[in-house]
Amino acid sequence: METPTVLLVTDPPGLPCIPAQACVLELDRVIADTIACKVVHAPSEVGEHGDLPWIFTAIGFATLVADLAEYRDRISANAKVYAYVFDGFLSPKLVKIPRALRPFTSYRKLLSRVDEIFTPMRSLIAEQADLLGTKVSYMPIGVDTRLFGSDVPMKSRPIDVNGYGRQPPELSAELAQYHNIEKRGFFHHTNHMTIGALTDWVAHRAHFASLLRYSKIALAYAPEAYDPHNRFTCSFVGQRWYESMAAGCVIAGQRPSAPETSDLFDWPDALLELPDEAPEARAFLTDLASQSDHLQEIGSRNARETAERHDWRIRLREMFRKEDGIIERSYDV
Repeated sequence: METPTVLLVTDPPGLPCIPAQACVLELDRVIADTIACKVVHAPSEVGEHGDLPWIFTAIGFATLVADLAEYRDRISANAKVYAYVFDGFLSPKLVKIPRALRPFTSYRKLLSRVDEIFTPMRSLIAEQADLLGTKVSYMPIGVDTRLFGSDVPMKSRPIDVNGYGRQPPELSAELAQYHNIEKRGFFHHTNHMTIGALTDWVAHRAHFASLLRYSKIALAYAPEAYDPHNRFTCSFVGQRWYESMAAGCVIAGQRPSAPETSDLFDWPDALLELPDEAPEARAFLTDLASQSDHLQEIGSRNARETAERHDWRIRLREMFRKEDGIIERSYDV
């Protein structure tokens, strides 16, 4: 085994996880494949490597706090600590605590031990740095293009429209009626937030990646457009956009209003806007699905741009480019 340059904290293998946590494990896998690191599943595995830099990955700040609490006795005073947080929303309880008292909370003490926290919500960076007392940097979500990438031509993709995750229920019903029940085409729709029987979310993610490879169009709606649980305090670009583009799909729906959206996807036809009314959106999608050459042009460009700009391996180079010794392997995206 190569001499490790960092300690990567990840969940023990075989541990059940929520669907979002499966995405965290995918990032852990890319890190382990990219950086010479020791993968740590429990504090007892740290051993004599406690002075190495640490990398934590978490779906949210609460998970990161729990991990830091578990490992704090193993992190030496000289070790640097880094973290990537997917859902960069702080606890409302911390925000409500008077400013003078925040430094004394265990939440703040644990997070302030991290030298740099990376989150994908650019508009929240300044507020987070102020509340946490540590460096918070903007880093967009990425995608493992080796998992989600596809070169299947559009003419060989049987799924006209792939709807997955948050989207207007009226459009889902309209598409299901038209494409599935009336059998005018093949529309596949699945929603991971309402499937309670699934237990192997890692396998489910691999299944989703396979579905995208054989889909022409993928629906993606801005979080502010459809937020059934009222969870989001700002607009952001989530992982669905990157996954669908990596698979060579055409993206249709509503673009996030987050200011970083235009910078992330600045090529032609990266995000196609759908009409608000479900019948009009369905008609738009049905017509679009029949234009194989046009779909191929857009999908191939999406896949190429995503591989060149948004792979997790590129993100890692950006995150640790100033740290000598962390990125040591040479690799191709």
